[in-house]
Amino acid sequence: MPNNYQRLKEEADIAMVVNSLQIPATRRGSAWFIPCPNPGHSDEHATNCYYKDGWNNVYCCACGKSFQAIDLIMYTLGCDYGEAADYLWELEGCPSWYHNRKQKKERFTLTREEAKLIGMHPVGKAYLPERMADQKRKLPGGREYYQKELDSYLECRVERVRWQDFLTEAQYLAVVRNKCRETRQRLEESLSYFQSLEGALEDRDVREGTLSLFRASCEEQLKAVEGITKRLKAA
Repeated sequence: MPNNYQRLKEEADIAMVVNSLQIPATRRGSAWFIPCPNPGHSDEHATNCYYKDGWNNVYCCACGKSFQAIDLIMYTLGCDYGEAADYLWELEGCPSWYHNRKQKKERFTLTREEAKLIGMHPVGKAYLPERMADQKRKLPGGREYYQKELDSYLECRVERVRWQDFLTEAQYLAVVRNKCRETRQRLEESLSYFQSLEGALEDRDVREGTLSLFRASCEEQLKAVEGITKRLKAA
């Protein structure tokens, strides 16, 4: 039976897709703005392409195009249509109506908050130097000045980079696993320290106020790391 691409796109939650792909989103009113995914549109500032909660697509006012979830996945990850559809299918919980012969397998992803917690940056910028200049000028889309140059202006072409550009999936999972281990050790040490302080302090207000908040924060972050570790085992 053929894959039901149409239903997959119609039932997609574009906000969940944006979050899974680690695309920076800025909220203005009821809308969320992201850089336009159109390869032919150099969108330097995320002020034209937007979506709202409950939508299954994003729309760019500048280039006048609408992009559904599979398009967004293809342009962001650089994969083909079938791979993007499978990514969306797994993200939606592997519904049986999509393809009965598919075996459910959880795809491992990190949210922006989880990546920040363990000290990872899955999506970033690469500055590719092009020319030096004595004076600053307005640059076209997709180009920026490298801010660390103080005496002159280094014009760079900016490319989005992802972990897929440098690592295999197995290598990426290994990096995440190590980061989780390091973060867990750091949090456990902090938690032990705060607990020892609570036991030593006689000031009840400090003990039950500030220190208890720090301890609760460590415990909450430890739970989040454990959640990441469990998903790693299933990947």
